[in-house]
Amino acid sequence: MLLHCAFTQLFIDAEQAPWSYSKWKELTGISHGLFPDDDTLLPKGLTREAANSILSYFDQWKAKSSQDDRVKYSAARRNPHPGLKFWRDWFAQAWQSWGIHEIITSVMTDEKVHPFILARLSGDGVQWPKAIEYITLLVDPVAEVLFGRECFDTSGRAAGPLRPSIRALIQRTWNNLFRQQKRSLKRIDGLRDEALSAFTDLDRDQLTKKKLESVIIKVSRWKNLAEVLLLEERRGEIQEMEAELGRLMVGIGANIKPKTAKKGITTAKMLRDLSRKEDSADLINLYMDLFSSPAPEDSASLGSVQNIPIIFGELPDGGDPGVEVEATMSPEQLATSIGLTNGLPFFFNEYRHQGGATPWDEGWAEQFHPDKAESNPDMARLSLHWHQIAGVHAILRKMFASTPDSDRCCGILVADEVGLGKTFQSAAVIAVLAELAIRQQKGIPLPPLFALAPFLREYNQLPDFPHLIIVPGTLLVQWELELKGVGKPAAFDLFVYKANRDFHKAFWAEGGPWALSEQPMFRRIILASHSALLQDFAELYVGGKQKSADKPWMRPERLPSYDVELKTTLFQLKFLSVVIDEAHEFRNLGTKHSAALVILGRSVMRMVMTATPLQTSTRDCAGMGRLSGIAHFFSEAALEEEKLDATNLRKAKSMLGEDYDPFNDDDDDLIKMCCVSASRRMHSQFDNRIIRRTTTSKDWEGKPLVDLPPCHTTLCVVKLTPHEMAIINYLDERVKESASASNSVLKIMSKSFYLEYRMGVGFARRHLEEPIPKFATLDAWLVQKSTKFDLCARLCKHILLRDDAPEVVFEDGGATFPDVPPLLPGETVLQETKILIYQEFPSLGGLLRNVLDLYGVKYIWIDGQTTFAQRARKVAQFKTDPKVRVLIFSSIGSSGLNLSAASVVIFLDQPWSAQDERQIKGRAHRQPQKKEVRTYHLLAQDTADIILSGLARGKKDMMEAFLSKSQGKGSFTLLILGLVLTTSLIY
Repeated sequence: MLLHCAFTQLFIDAEQAPWSYSKWKELTGISHGLFPDDDTLLPKGLTREAANSILSYFDQWKAKSSQDDRVKYSAARRNPHPGLKFWRDWFAQAWQSWGIHEIITSVMTDEKVHPFILARLSGDGVQWPKAIEYITLLVDPVAEVLFGRECFDTSGRAAGPLRPSIRALIQRTWNNLFRQQKRSLKRIDGLRDEALSAFTDLDRDQLTKKKLESVIIKVSRWKNLAEVLLLEERRGEIQEMEAELGRLMVGIGANIKPKTAKKGITTAKMLRDLSRKEDSADLINLYMDLFSSPAPEDSASLGSVQNIPIIFGELPDGGDPGVEVEATMSPEQLATSIGLTNGLPFFFNEYRHQGGATPWDEGWAEQFHPDKAESNPDMARLSLHWHQIAGVHAILRKMFASTPDSDRCCGILVADEVGLGKTFQSAAVIAVLAELAIRQQKGIPLPPLFALAPFLREYNQLPDFPHLIIVPGTLLVQWELELKGVGKPAAFDLFVYKANRDFHKAFWAEGGPWALSEQPMFRRIILASHSALLQDFAELYVGGKQKSADKPWMRPERLPSYDVELKTTLFQLKFLSVVIDEAHEFRNLGTKHSAALVILGRSVMRMVMTATPLQTSTRDCAGMGRLSGIAHFFSEAALEEEKLDATNLRKAKSMLGEDYDPFNDDDDDLIKMCCVSASRRMHSQFDNRIIRRTTTSKDWEGKPLVDLPPCHTTLCVVKLTPHEMAIINYLDERVKESASASNSVLKIMSKSFYLEYRMGVGFARRHLEEPIPKFATLDAWLVQKSTKFDLCARLCKHILLRDDAPEVVFEDGGATFPDVPPLLPGETVLQETKILIYQEFPSLGGLLRNVLDLYGVKYIWIDGQTTFAQRARKVAQFKTDPKVRVLIFSSIGSSGLNLSAASVVIFLDQPWSAQDERQIKGRAHRQPQKKEVRTYHLLAQDTADIILSGLARGKKDMMEAFLSKSQGKGSFTLLILGLVLTTSLIY
């Protein structure tokens, strides 16, 4: 049935429906029906003559004796009635503006009846499902979203007269998706051929930067579109090509793990083949930009329910969850309860060296003896803050019980904000447990907490198991230094477990470090990276995506070599405690989540740590609940709750109609009520299993835990040049073309799909293959400048002039730099302000450094290719060298870094999510920051910069400003807005 015919039938058979339904009025903007008496109220595009003619045509259509006659009458191309042409023409034009196709495809996704989902479940991702088998399942959900519940009858379903027309609408959308899929399959075949051709053209005996760059870009484009279309049958071929590319990158010095064990070309030869070392660095950074986004298995899956934003872990009275008992206890009471001496665990050092030296360092042990340390000005007494002692007490209080229980949940989600010392707390817990084990073995009286509650699950004496701490690879050095800074060398053996299979085999060998340790197991700590854990997991279990029928807690199938390889992995051990830092990286379903669940399942107690704000989705909360060991989240009931949340959210939006506002602060808002309901349920499930303190929390005396100075945010919205905007609009069209078949499901794809657009906002190029010029003079740069890069350099230069430099003024798309007042005779100025520049794309790092050089701004930088040792040295240099005042960094390799020496953060690129933004700002705005922090967000007007920034701080007006200036630029604005709205709610 043709669309205009379907809506004719609706109007006649269902009492002028759907134009009488408030929801449809909201969607179309037609509030007074098709044929109001007042000419001024006619739908846009209709004259009174046209409206009367259409009404006459409707009357003749109604008079036909059968449905077949009606359909033939509506479909006739030479129908003499002029109202048919008016109706066809007006309806065809209006239909495009209503976006009904996108709305219906969104319902298909929510209901898991999207043909892409069904094709994927069929096994190959290409076999198109038959619409007749599924359309009936969609009639009621589509009716609710388009027309509202007022179109339902007493049975709670869409009224009978509406159903044939609704089926016709769904069929039309289904057919459109089929045609779009055909176009996209043709496009992806073209991208595949381009990638294969680039590889064929790559002469490994005479490698050039241009040819290798072409391979990187073309393989990335092919991979990204294949992932969006969920084409399983292409996965093996893509992985093989990506593995070969990975080996090439290792050959030129990339610090990455190849996808396979196959040996690549030697580094020395590859570097000789490239003309300059800088060429290798440029290629590696481009590769990292295009291939370092999370894999699809670590992103939301296509079948996921719609996200509902919730906040849990907050108490009604505004207190801190998890420390209700400790909130009224003094430091002395807390310390006595768990057996601390002078506020410290027995196995902790009494002093810390201000320069970072530890008693583990050769020749330093004597310097930490109290007799020497007391008189050394570089030494300071080690102490735990009240909130850290309270956190340790709360963790242990929740783990131990007065009676044995092997099924007791001994997991805790430690969700304190950045800068509150989660490292100290986990180290202190391990130290307290070590002392407790010795007391138990020797019959020494136990501290009060353990005397009253001596059982850790079924154990009334701690088992002789080691401890495992799993952290991001970028934080290995930092964690190692922290543990050595607080722990006595004789107290523990600390093993740093690197991500290298040869290292692992040597580590577990008969004469290896583990076997040679003489410490009891409970005084051994293994410090492993996330990637080392995943590497061991891959040796034991079958890889690949989770099957749709699998439950989130199901582990993959064991490999045939499991029993042999187990002996060279972490999974052979049982652990007294497992700590996972930055645990939010393991929350999404897939290999990482499975690996974490398996290793945590081998622990007696677990501490799951994340500073990520707990404003998230039910799916992600459930993932964190499983990591924390909460039984409910290993049940079918939890899965049903996720589905129910999505259903309730959709119903609430439908009932609100035109009043729906995703940023509404009204307590009575239906959407907010859905969120509150889910939040309360989640809070009840996490009851007694979460500790959450913020920088605004209070201690037992009602004083703030930390005294951080304020952080001020400046949004620097700048207008790009006409040349830049022409390219941005071209890239906009390119994304729309690639996404044509997937605009209803892109909201769950990884951010890699948008990279070329977002990189173009920074430095405008129509194609990534275009070389980035090297500018020798400032005049040459200004001819072809990037507005954002130029502003970044000028802003740095202005701020570095003097600490009291007047603020730059941003208005009307431009920046005004005030003159710096001249110095008075004898007056001096401070030049101590240090700046962090956040750059999302290190492949543009060479250009940024080039521009900073032109403006005379000195800097250092770290990126994903900076080794851990180099990173530690550069961070130390930034903190201590007064001449080093600018540090450039990206999200890769910066997680967890303490860069509080800086008081200015410049966001050259807008991060992908609110979570990322908080983490980046938290590098500077954290203890021991003493200055007010200023953050500058450089945002390109009329681009997705505005959307991302607005969503990060919940500013609806910024989105409206963007949308109002972007009319006529195609559907990409709406497409990416839908994507970011959904992904931002996760955080």
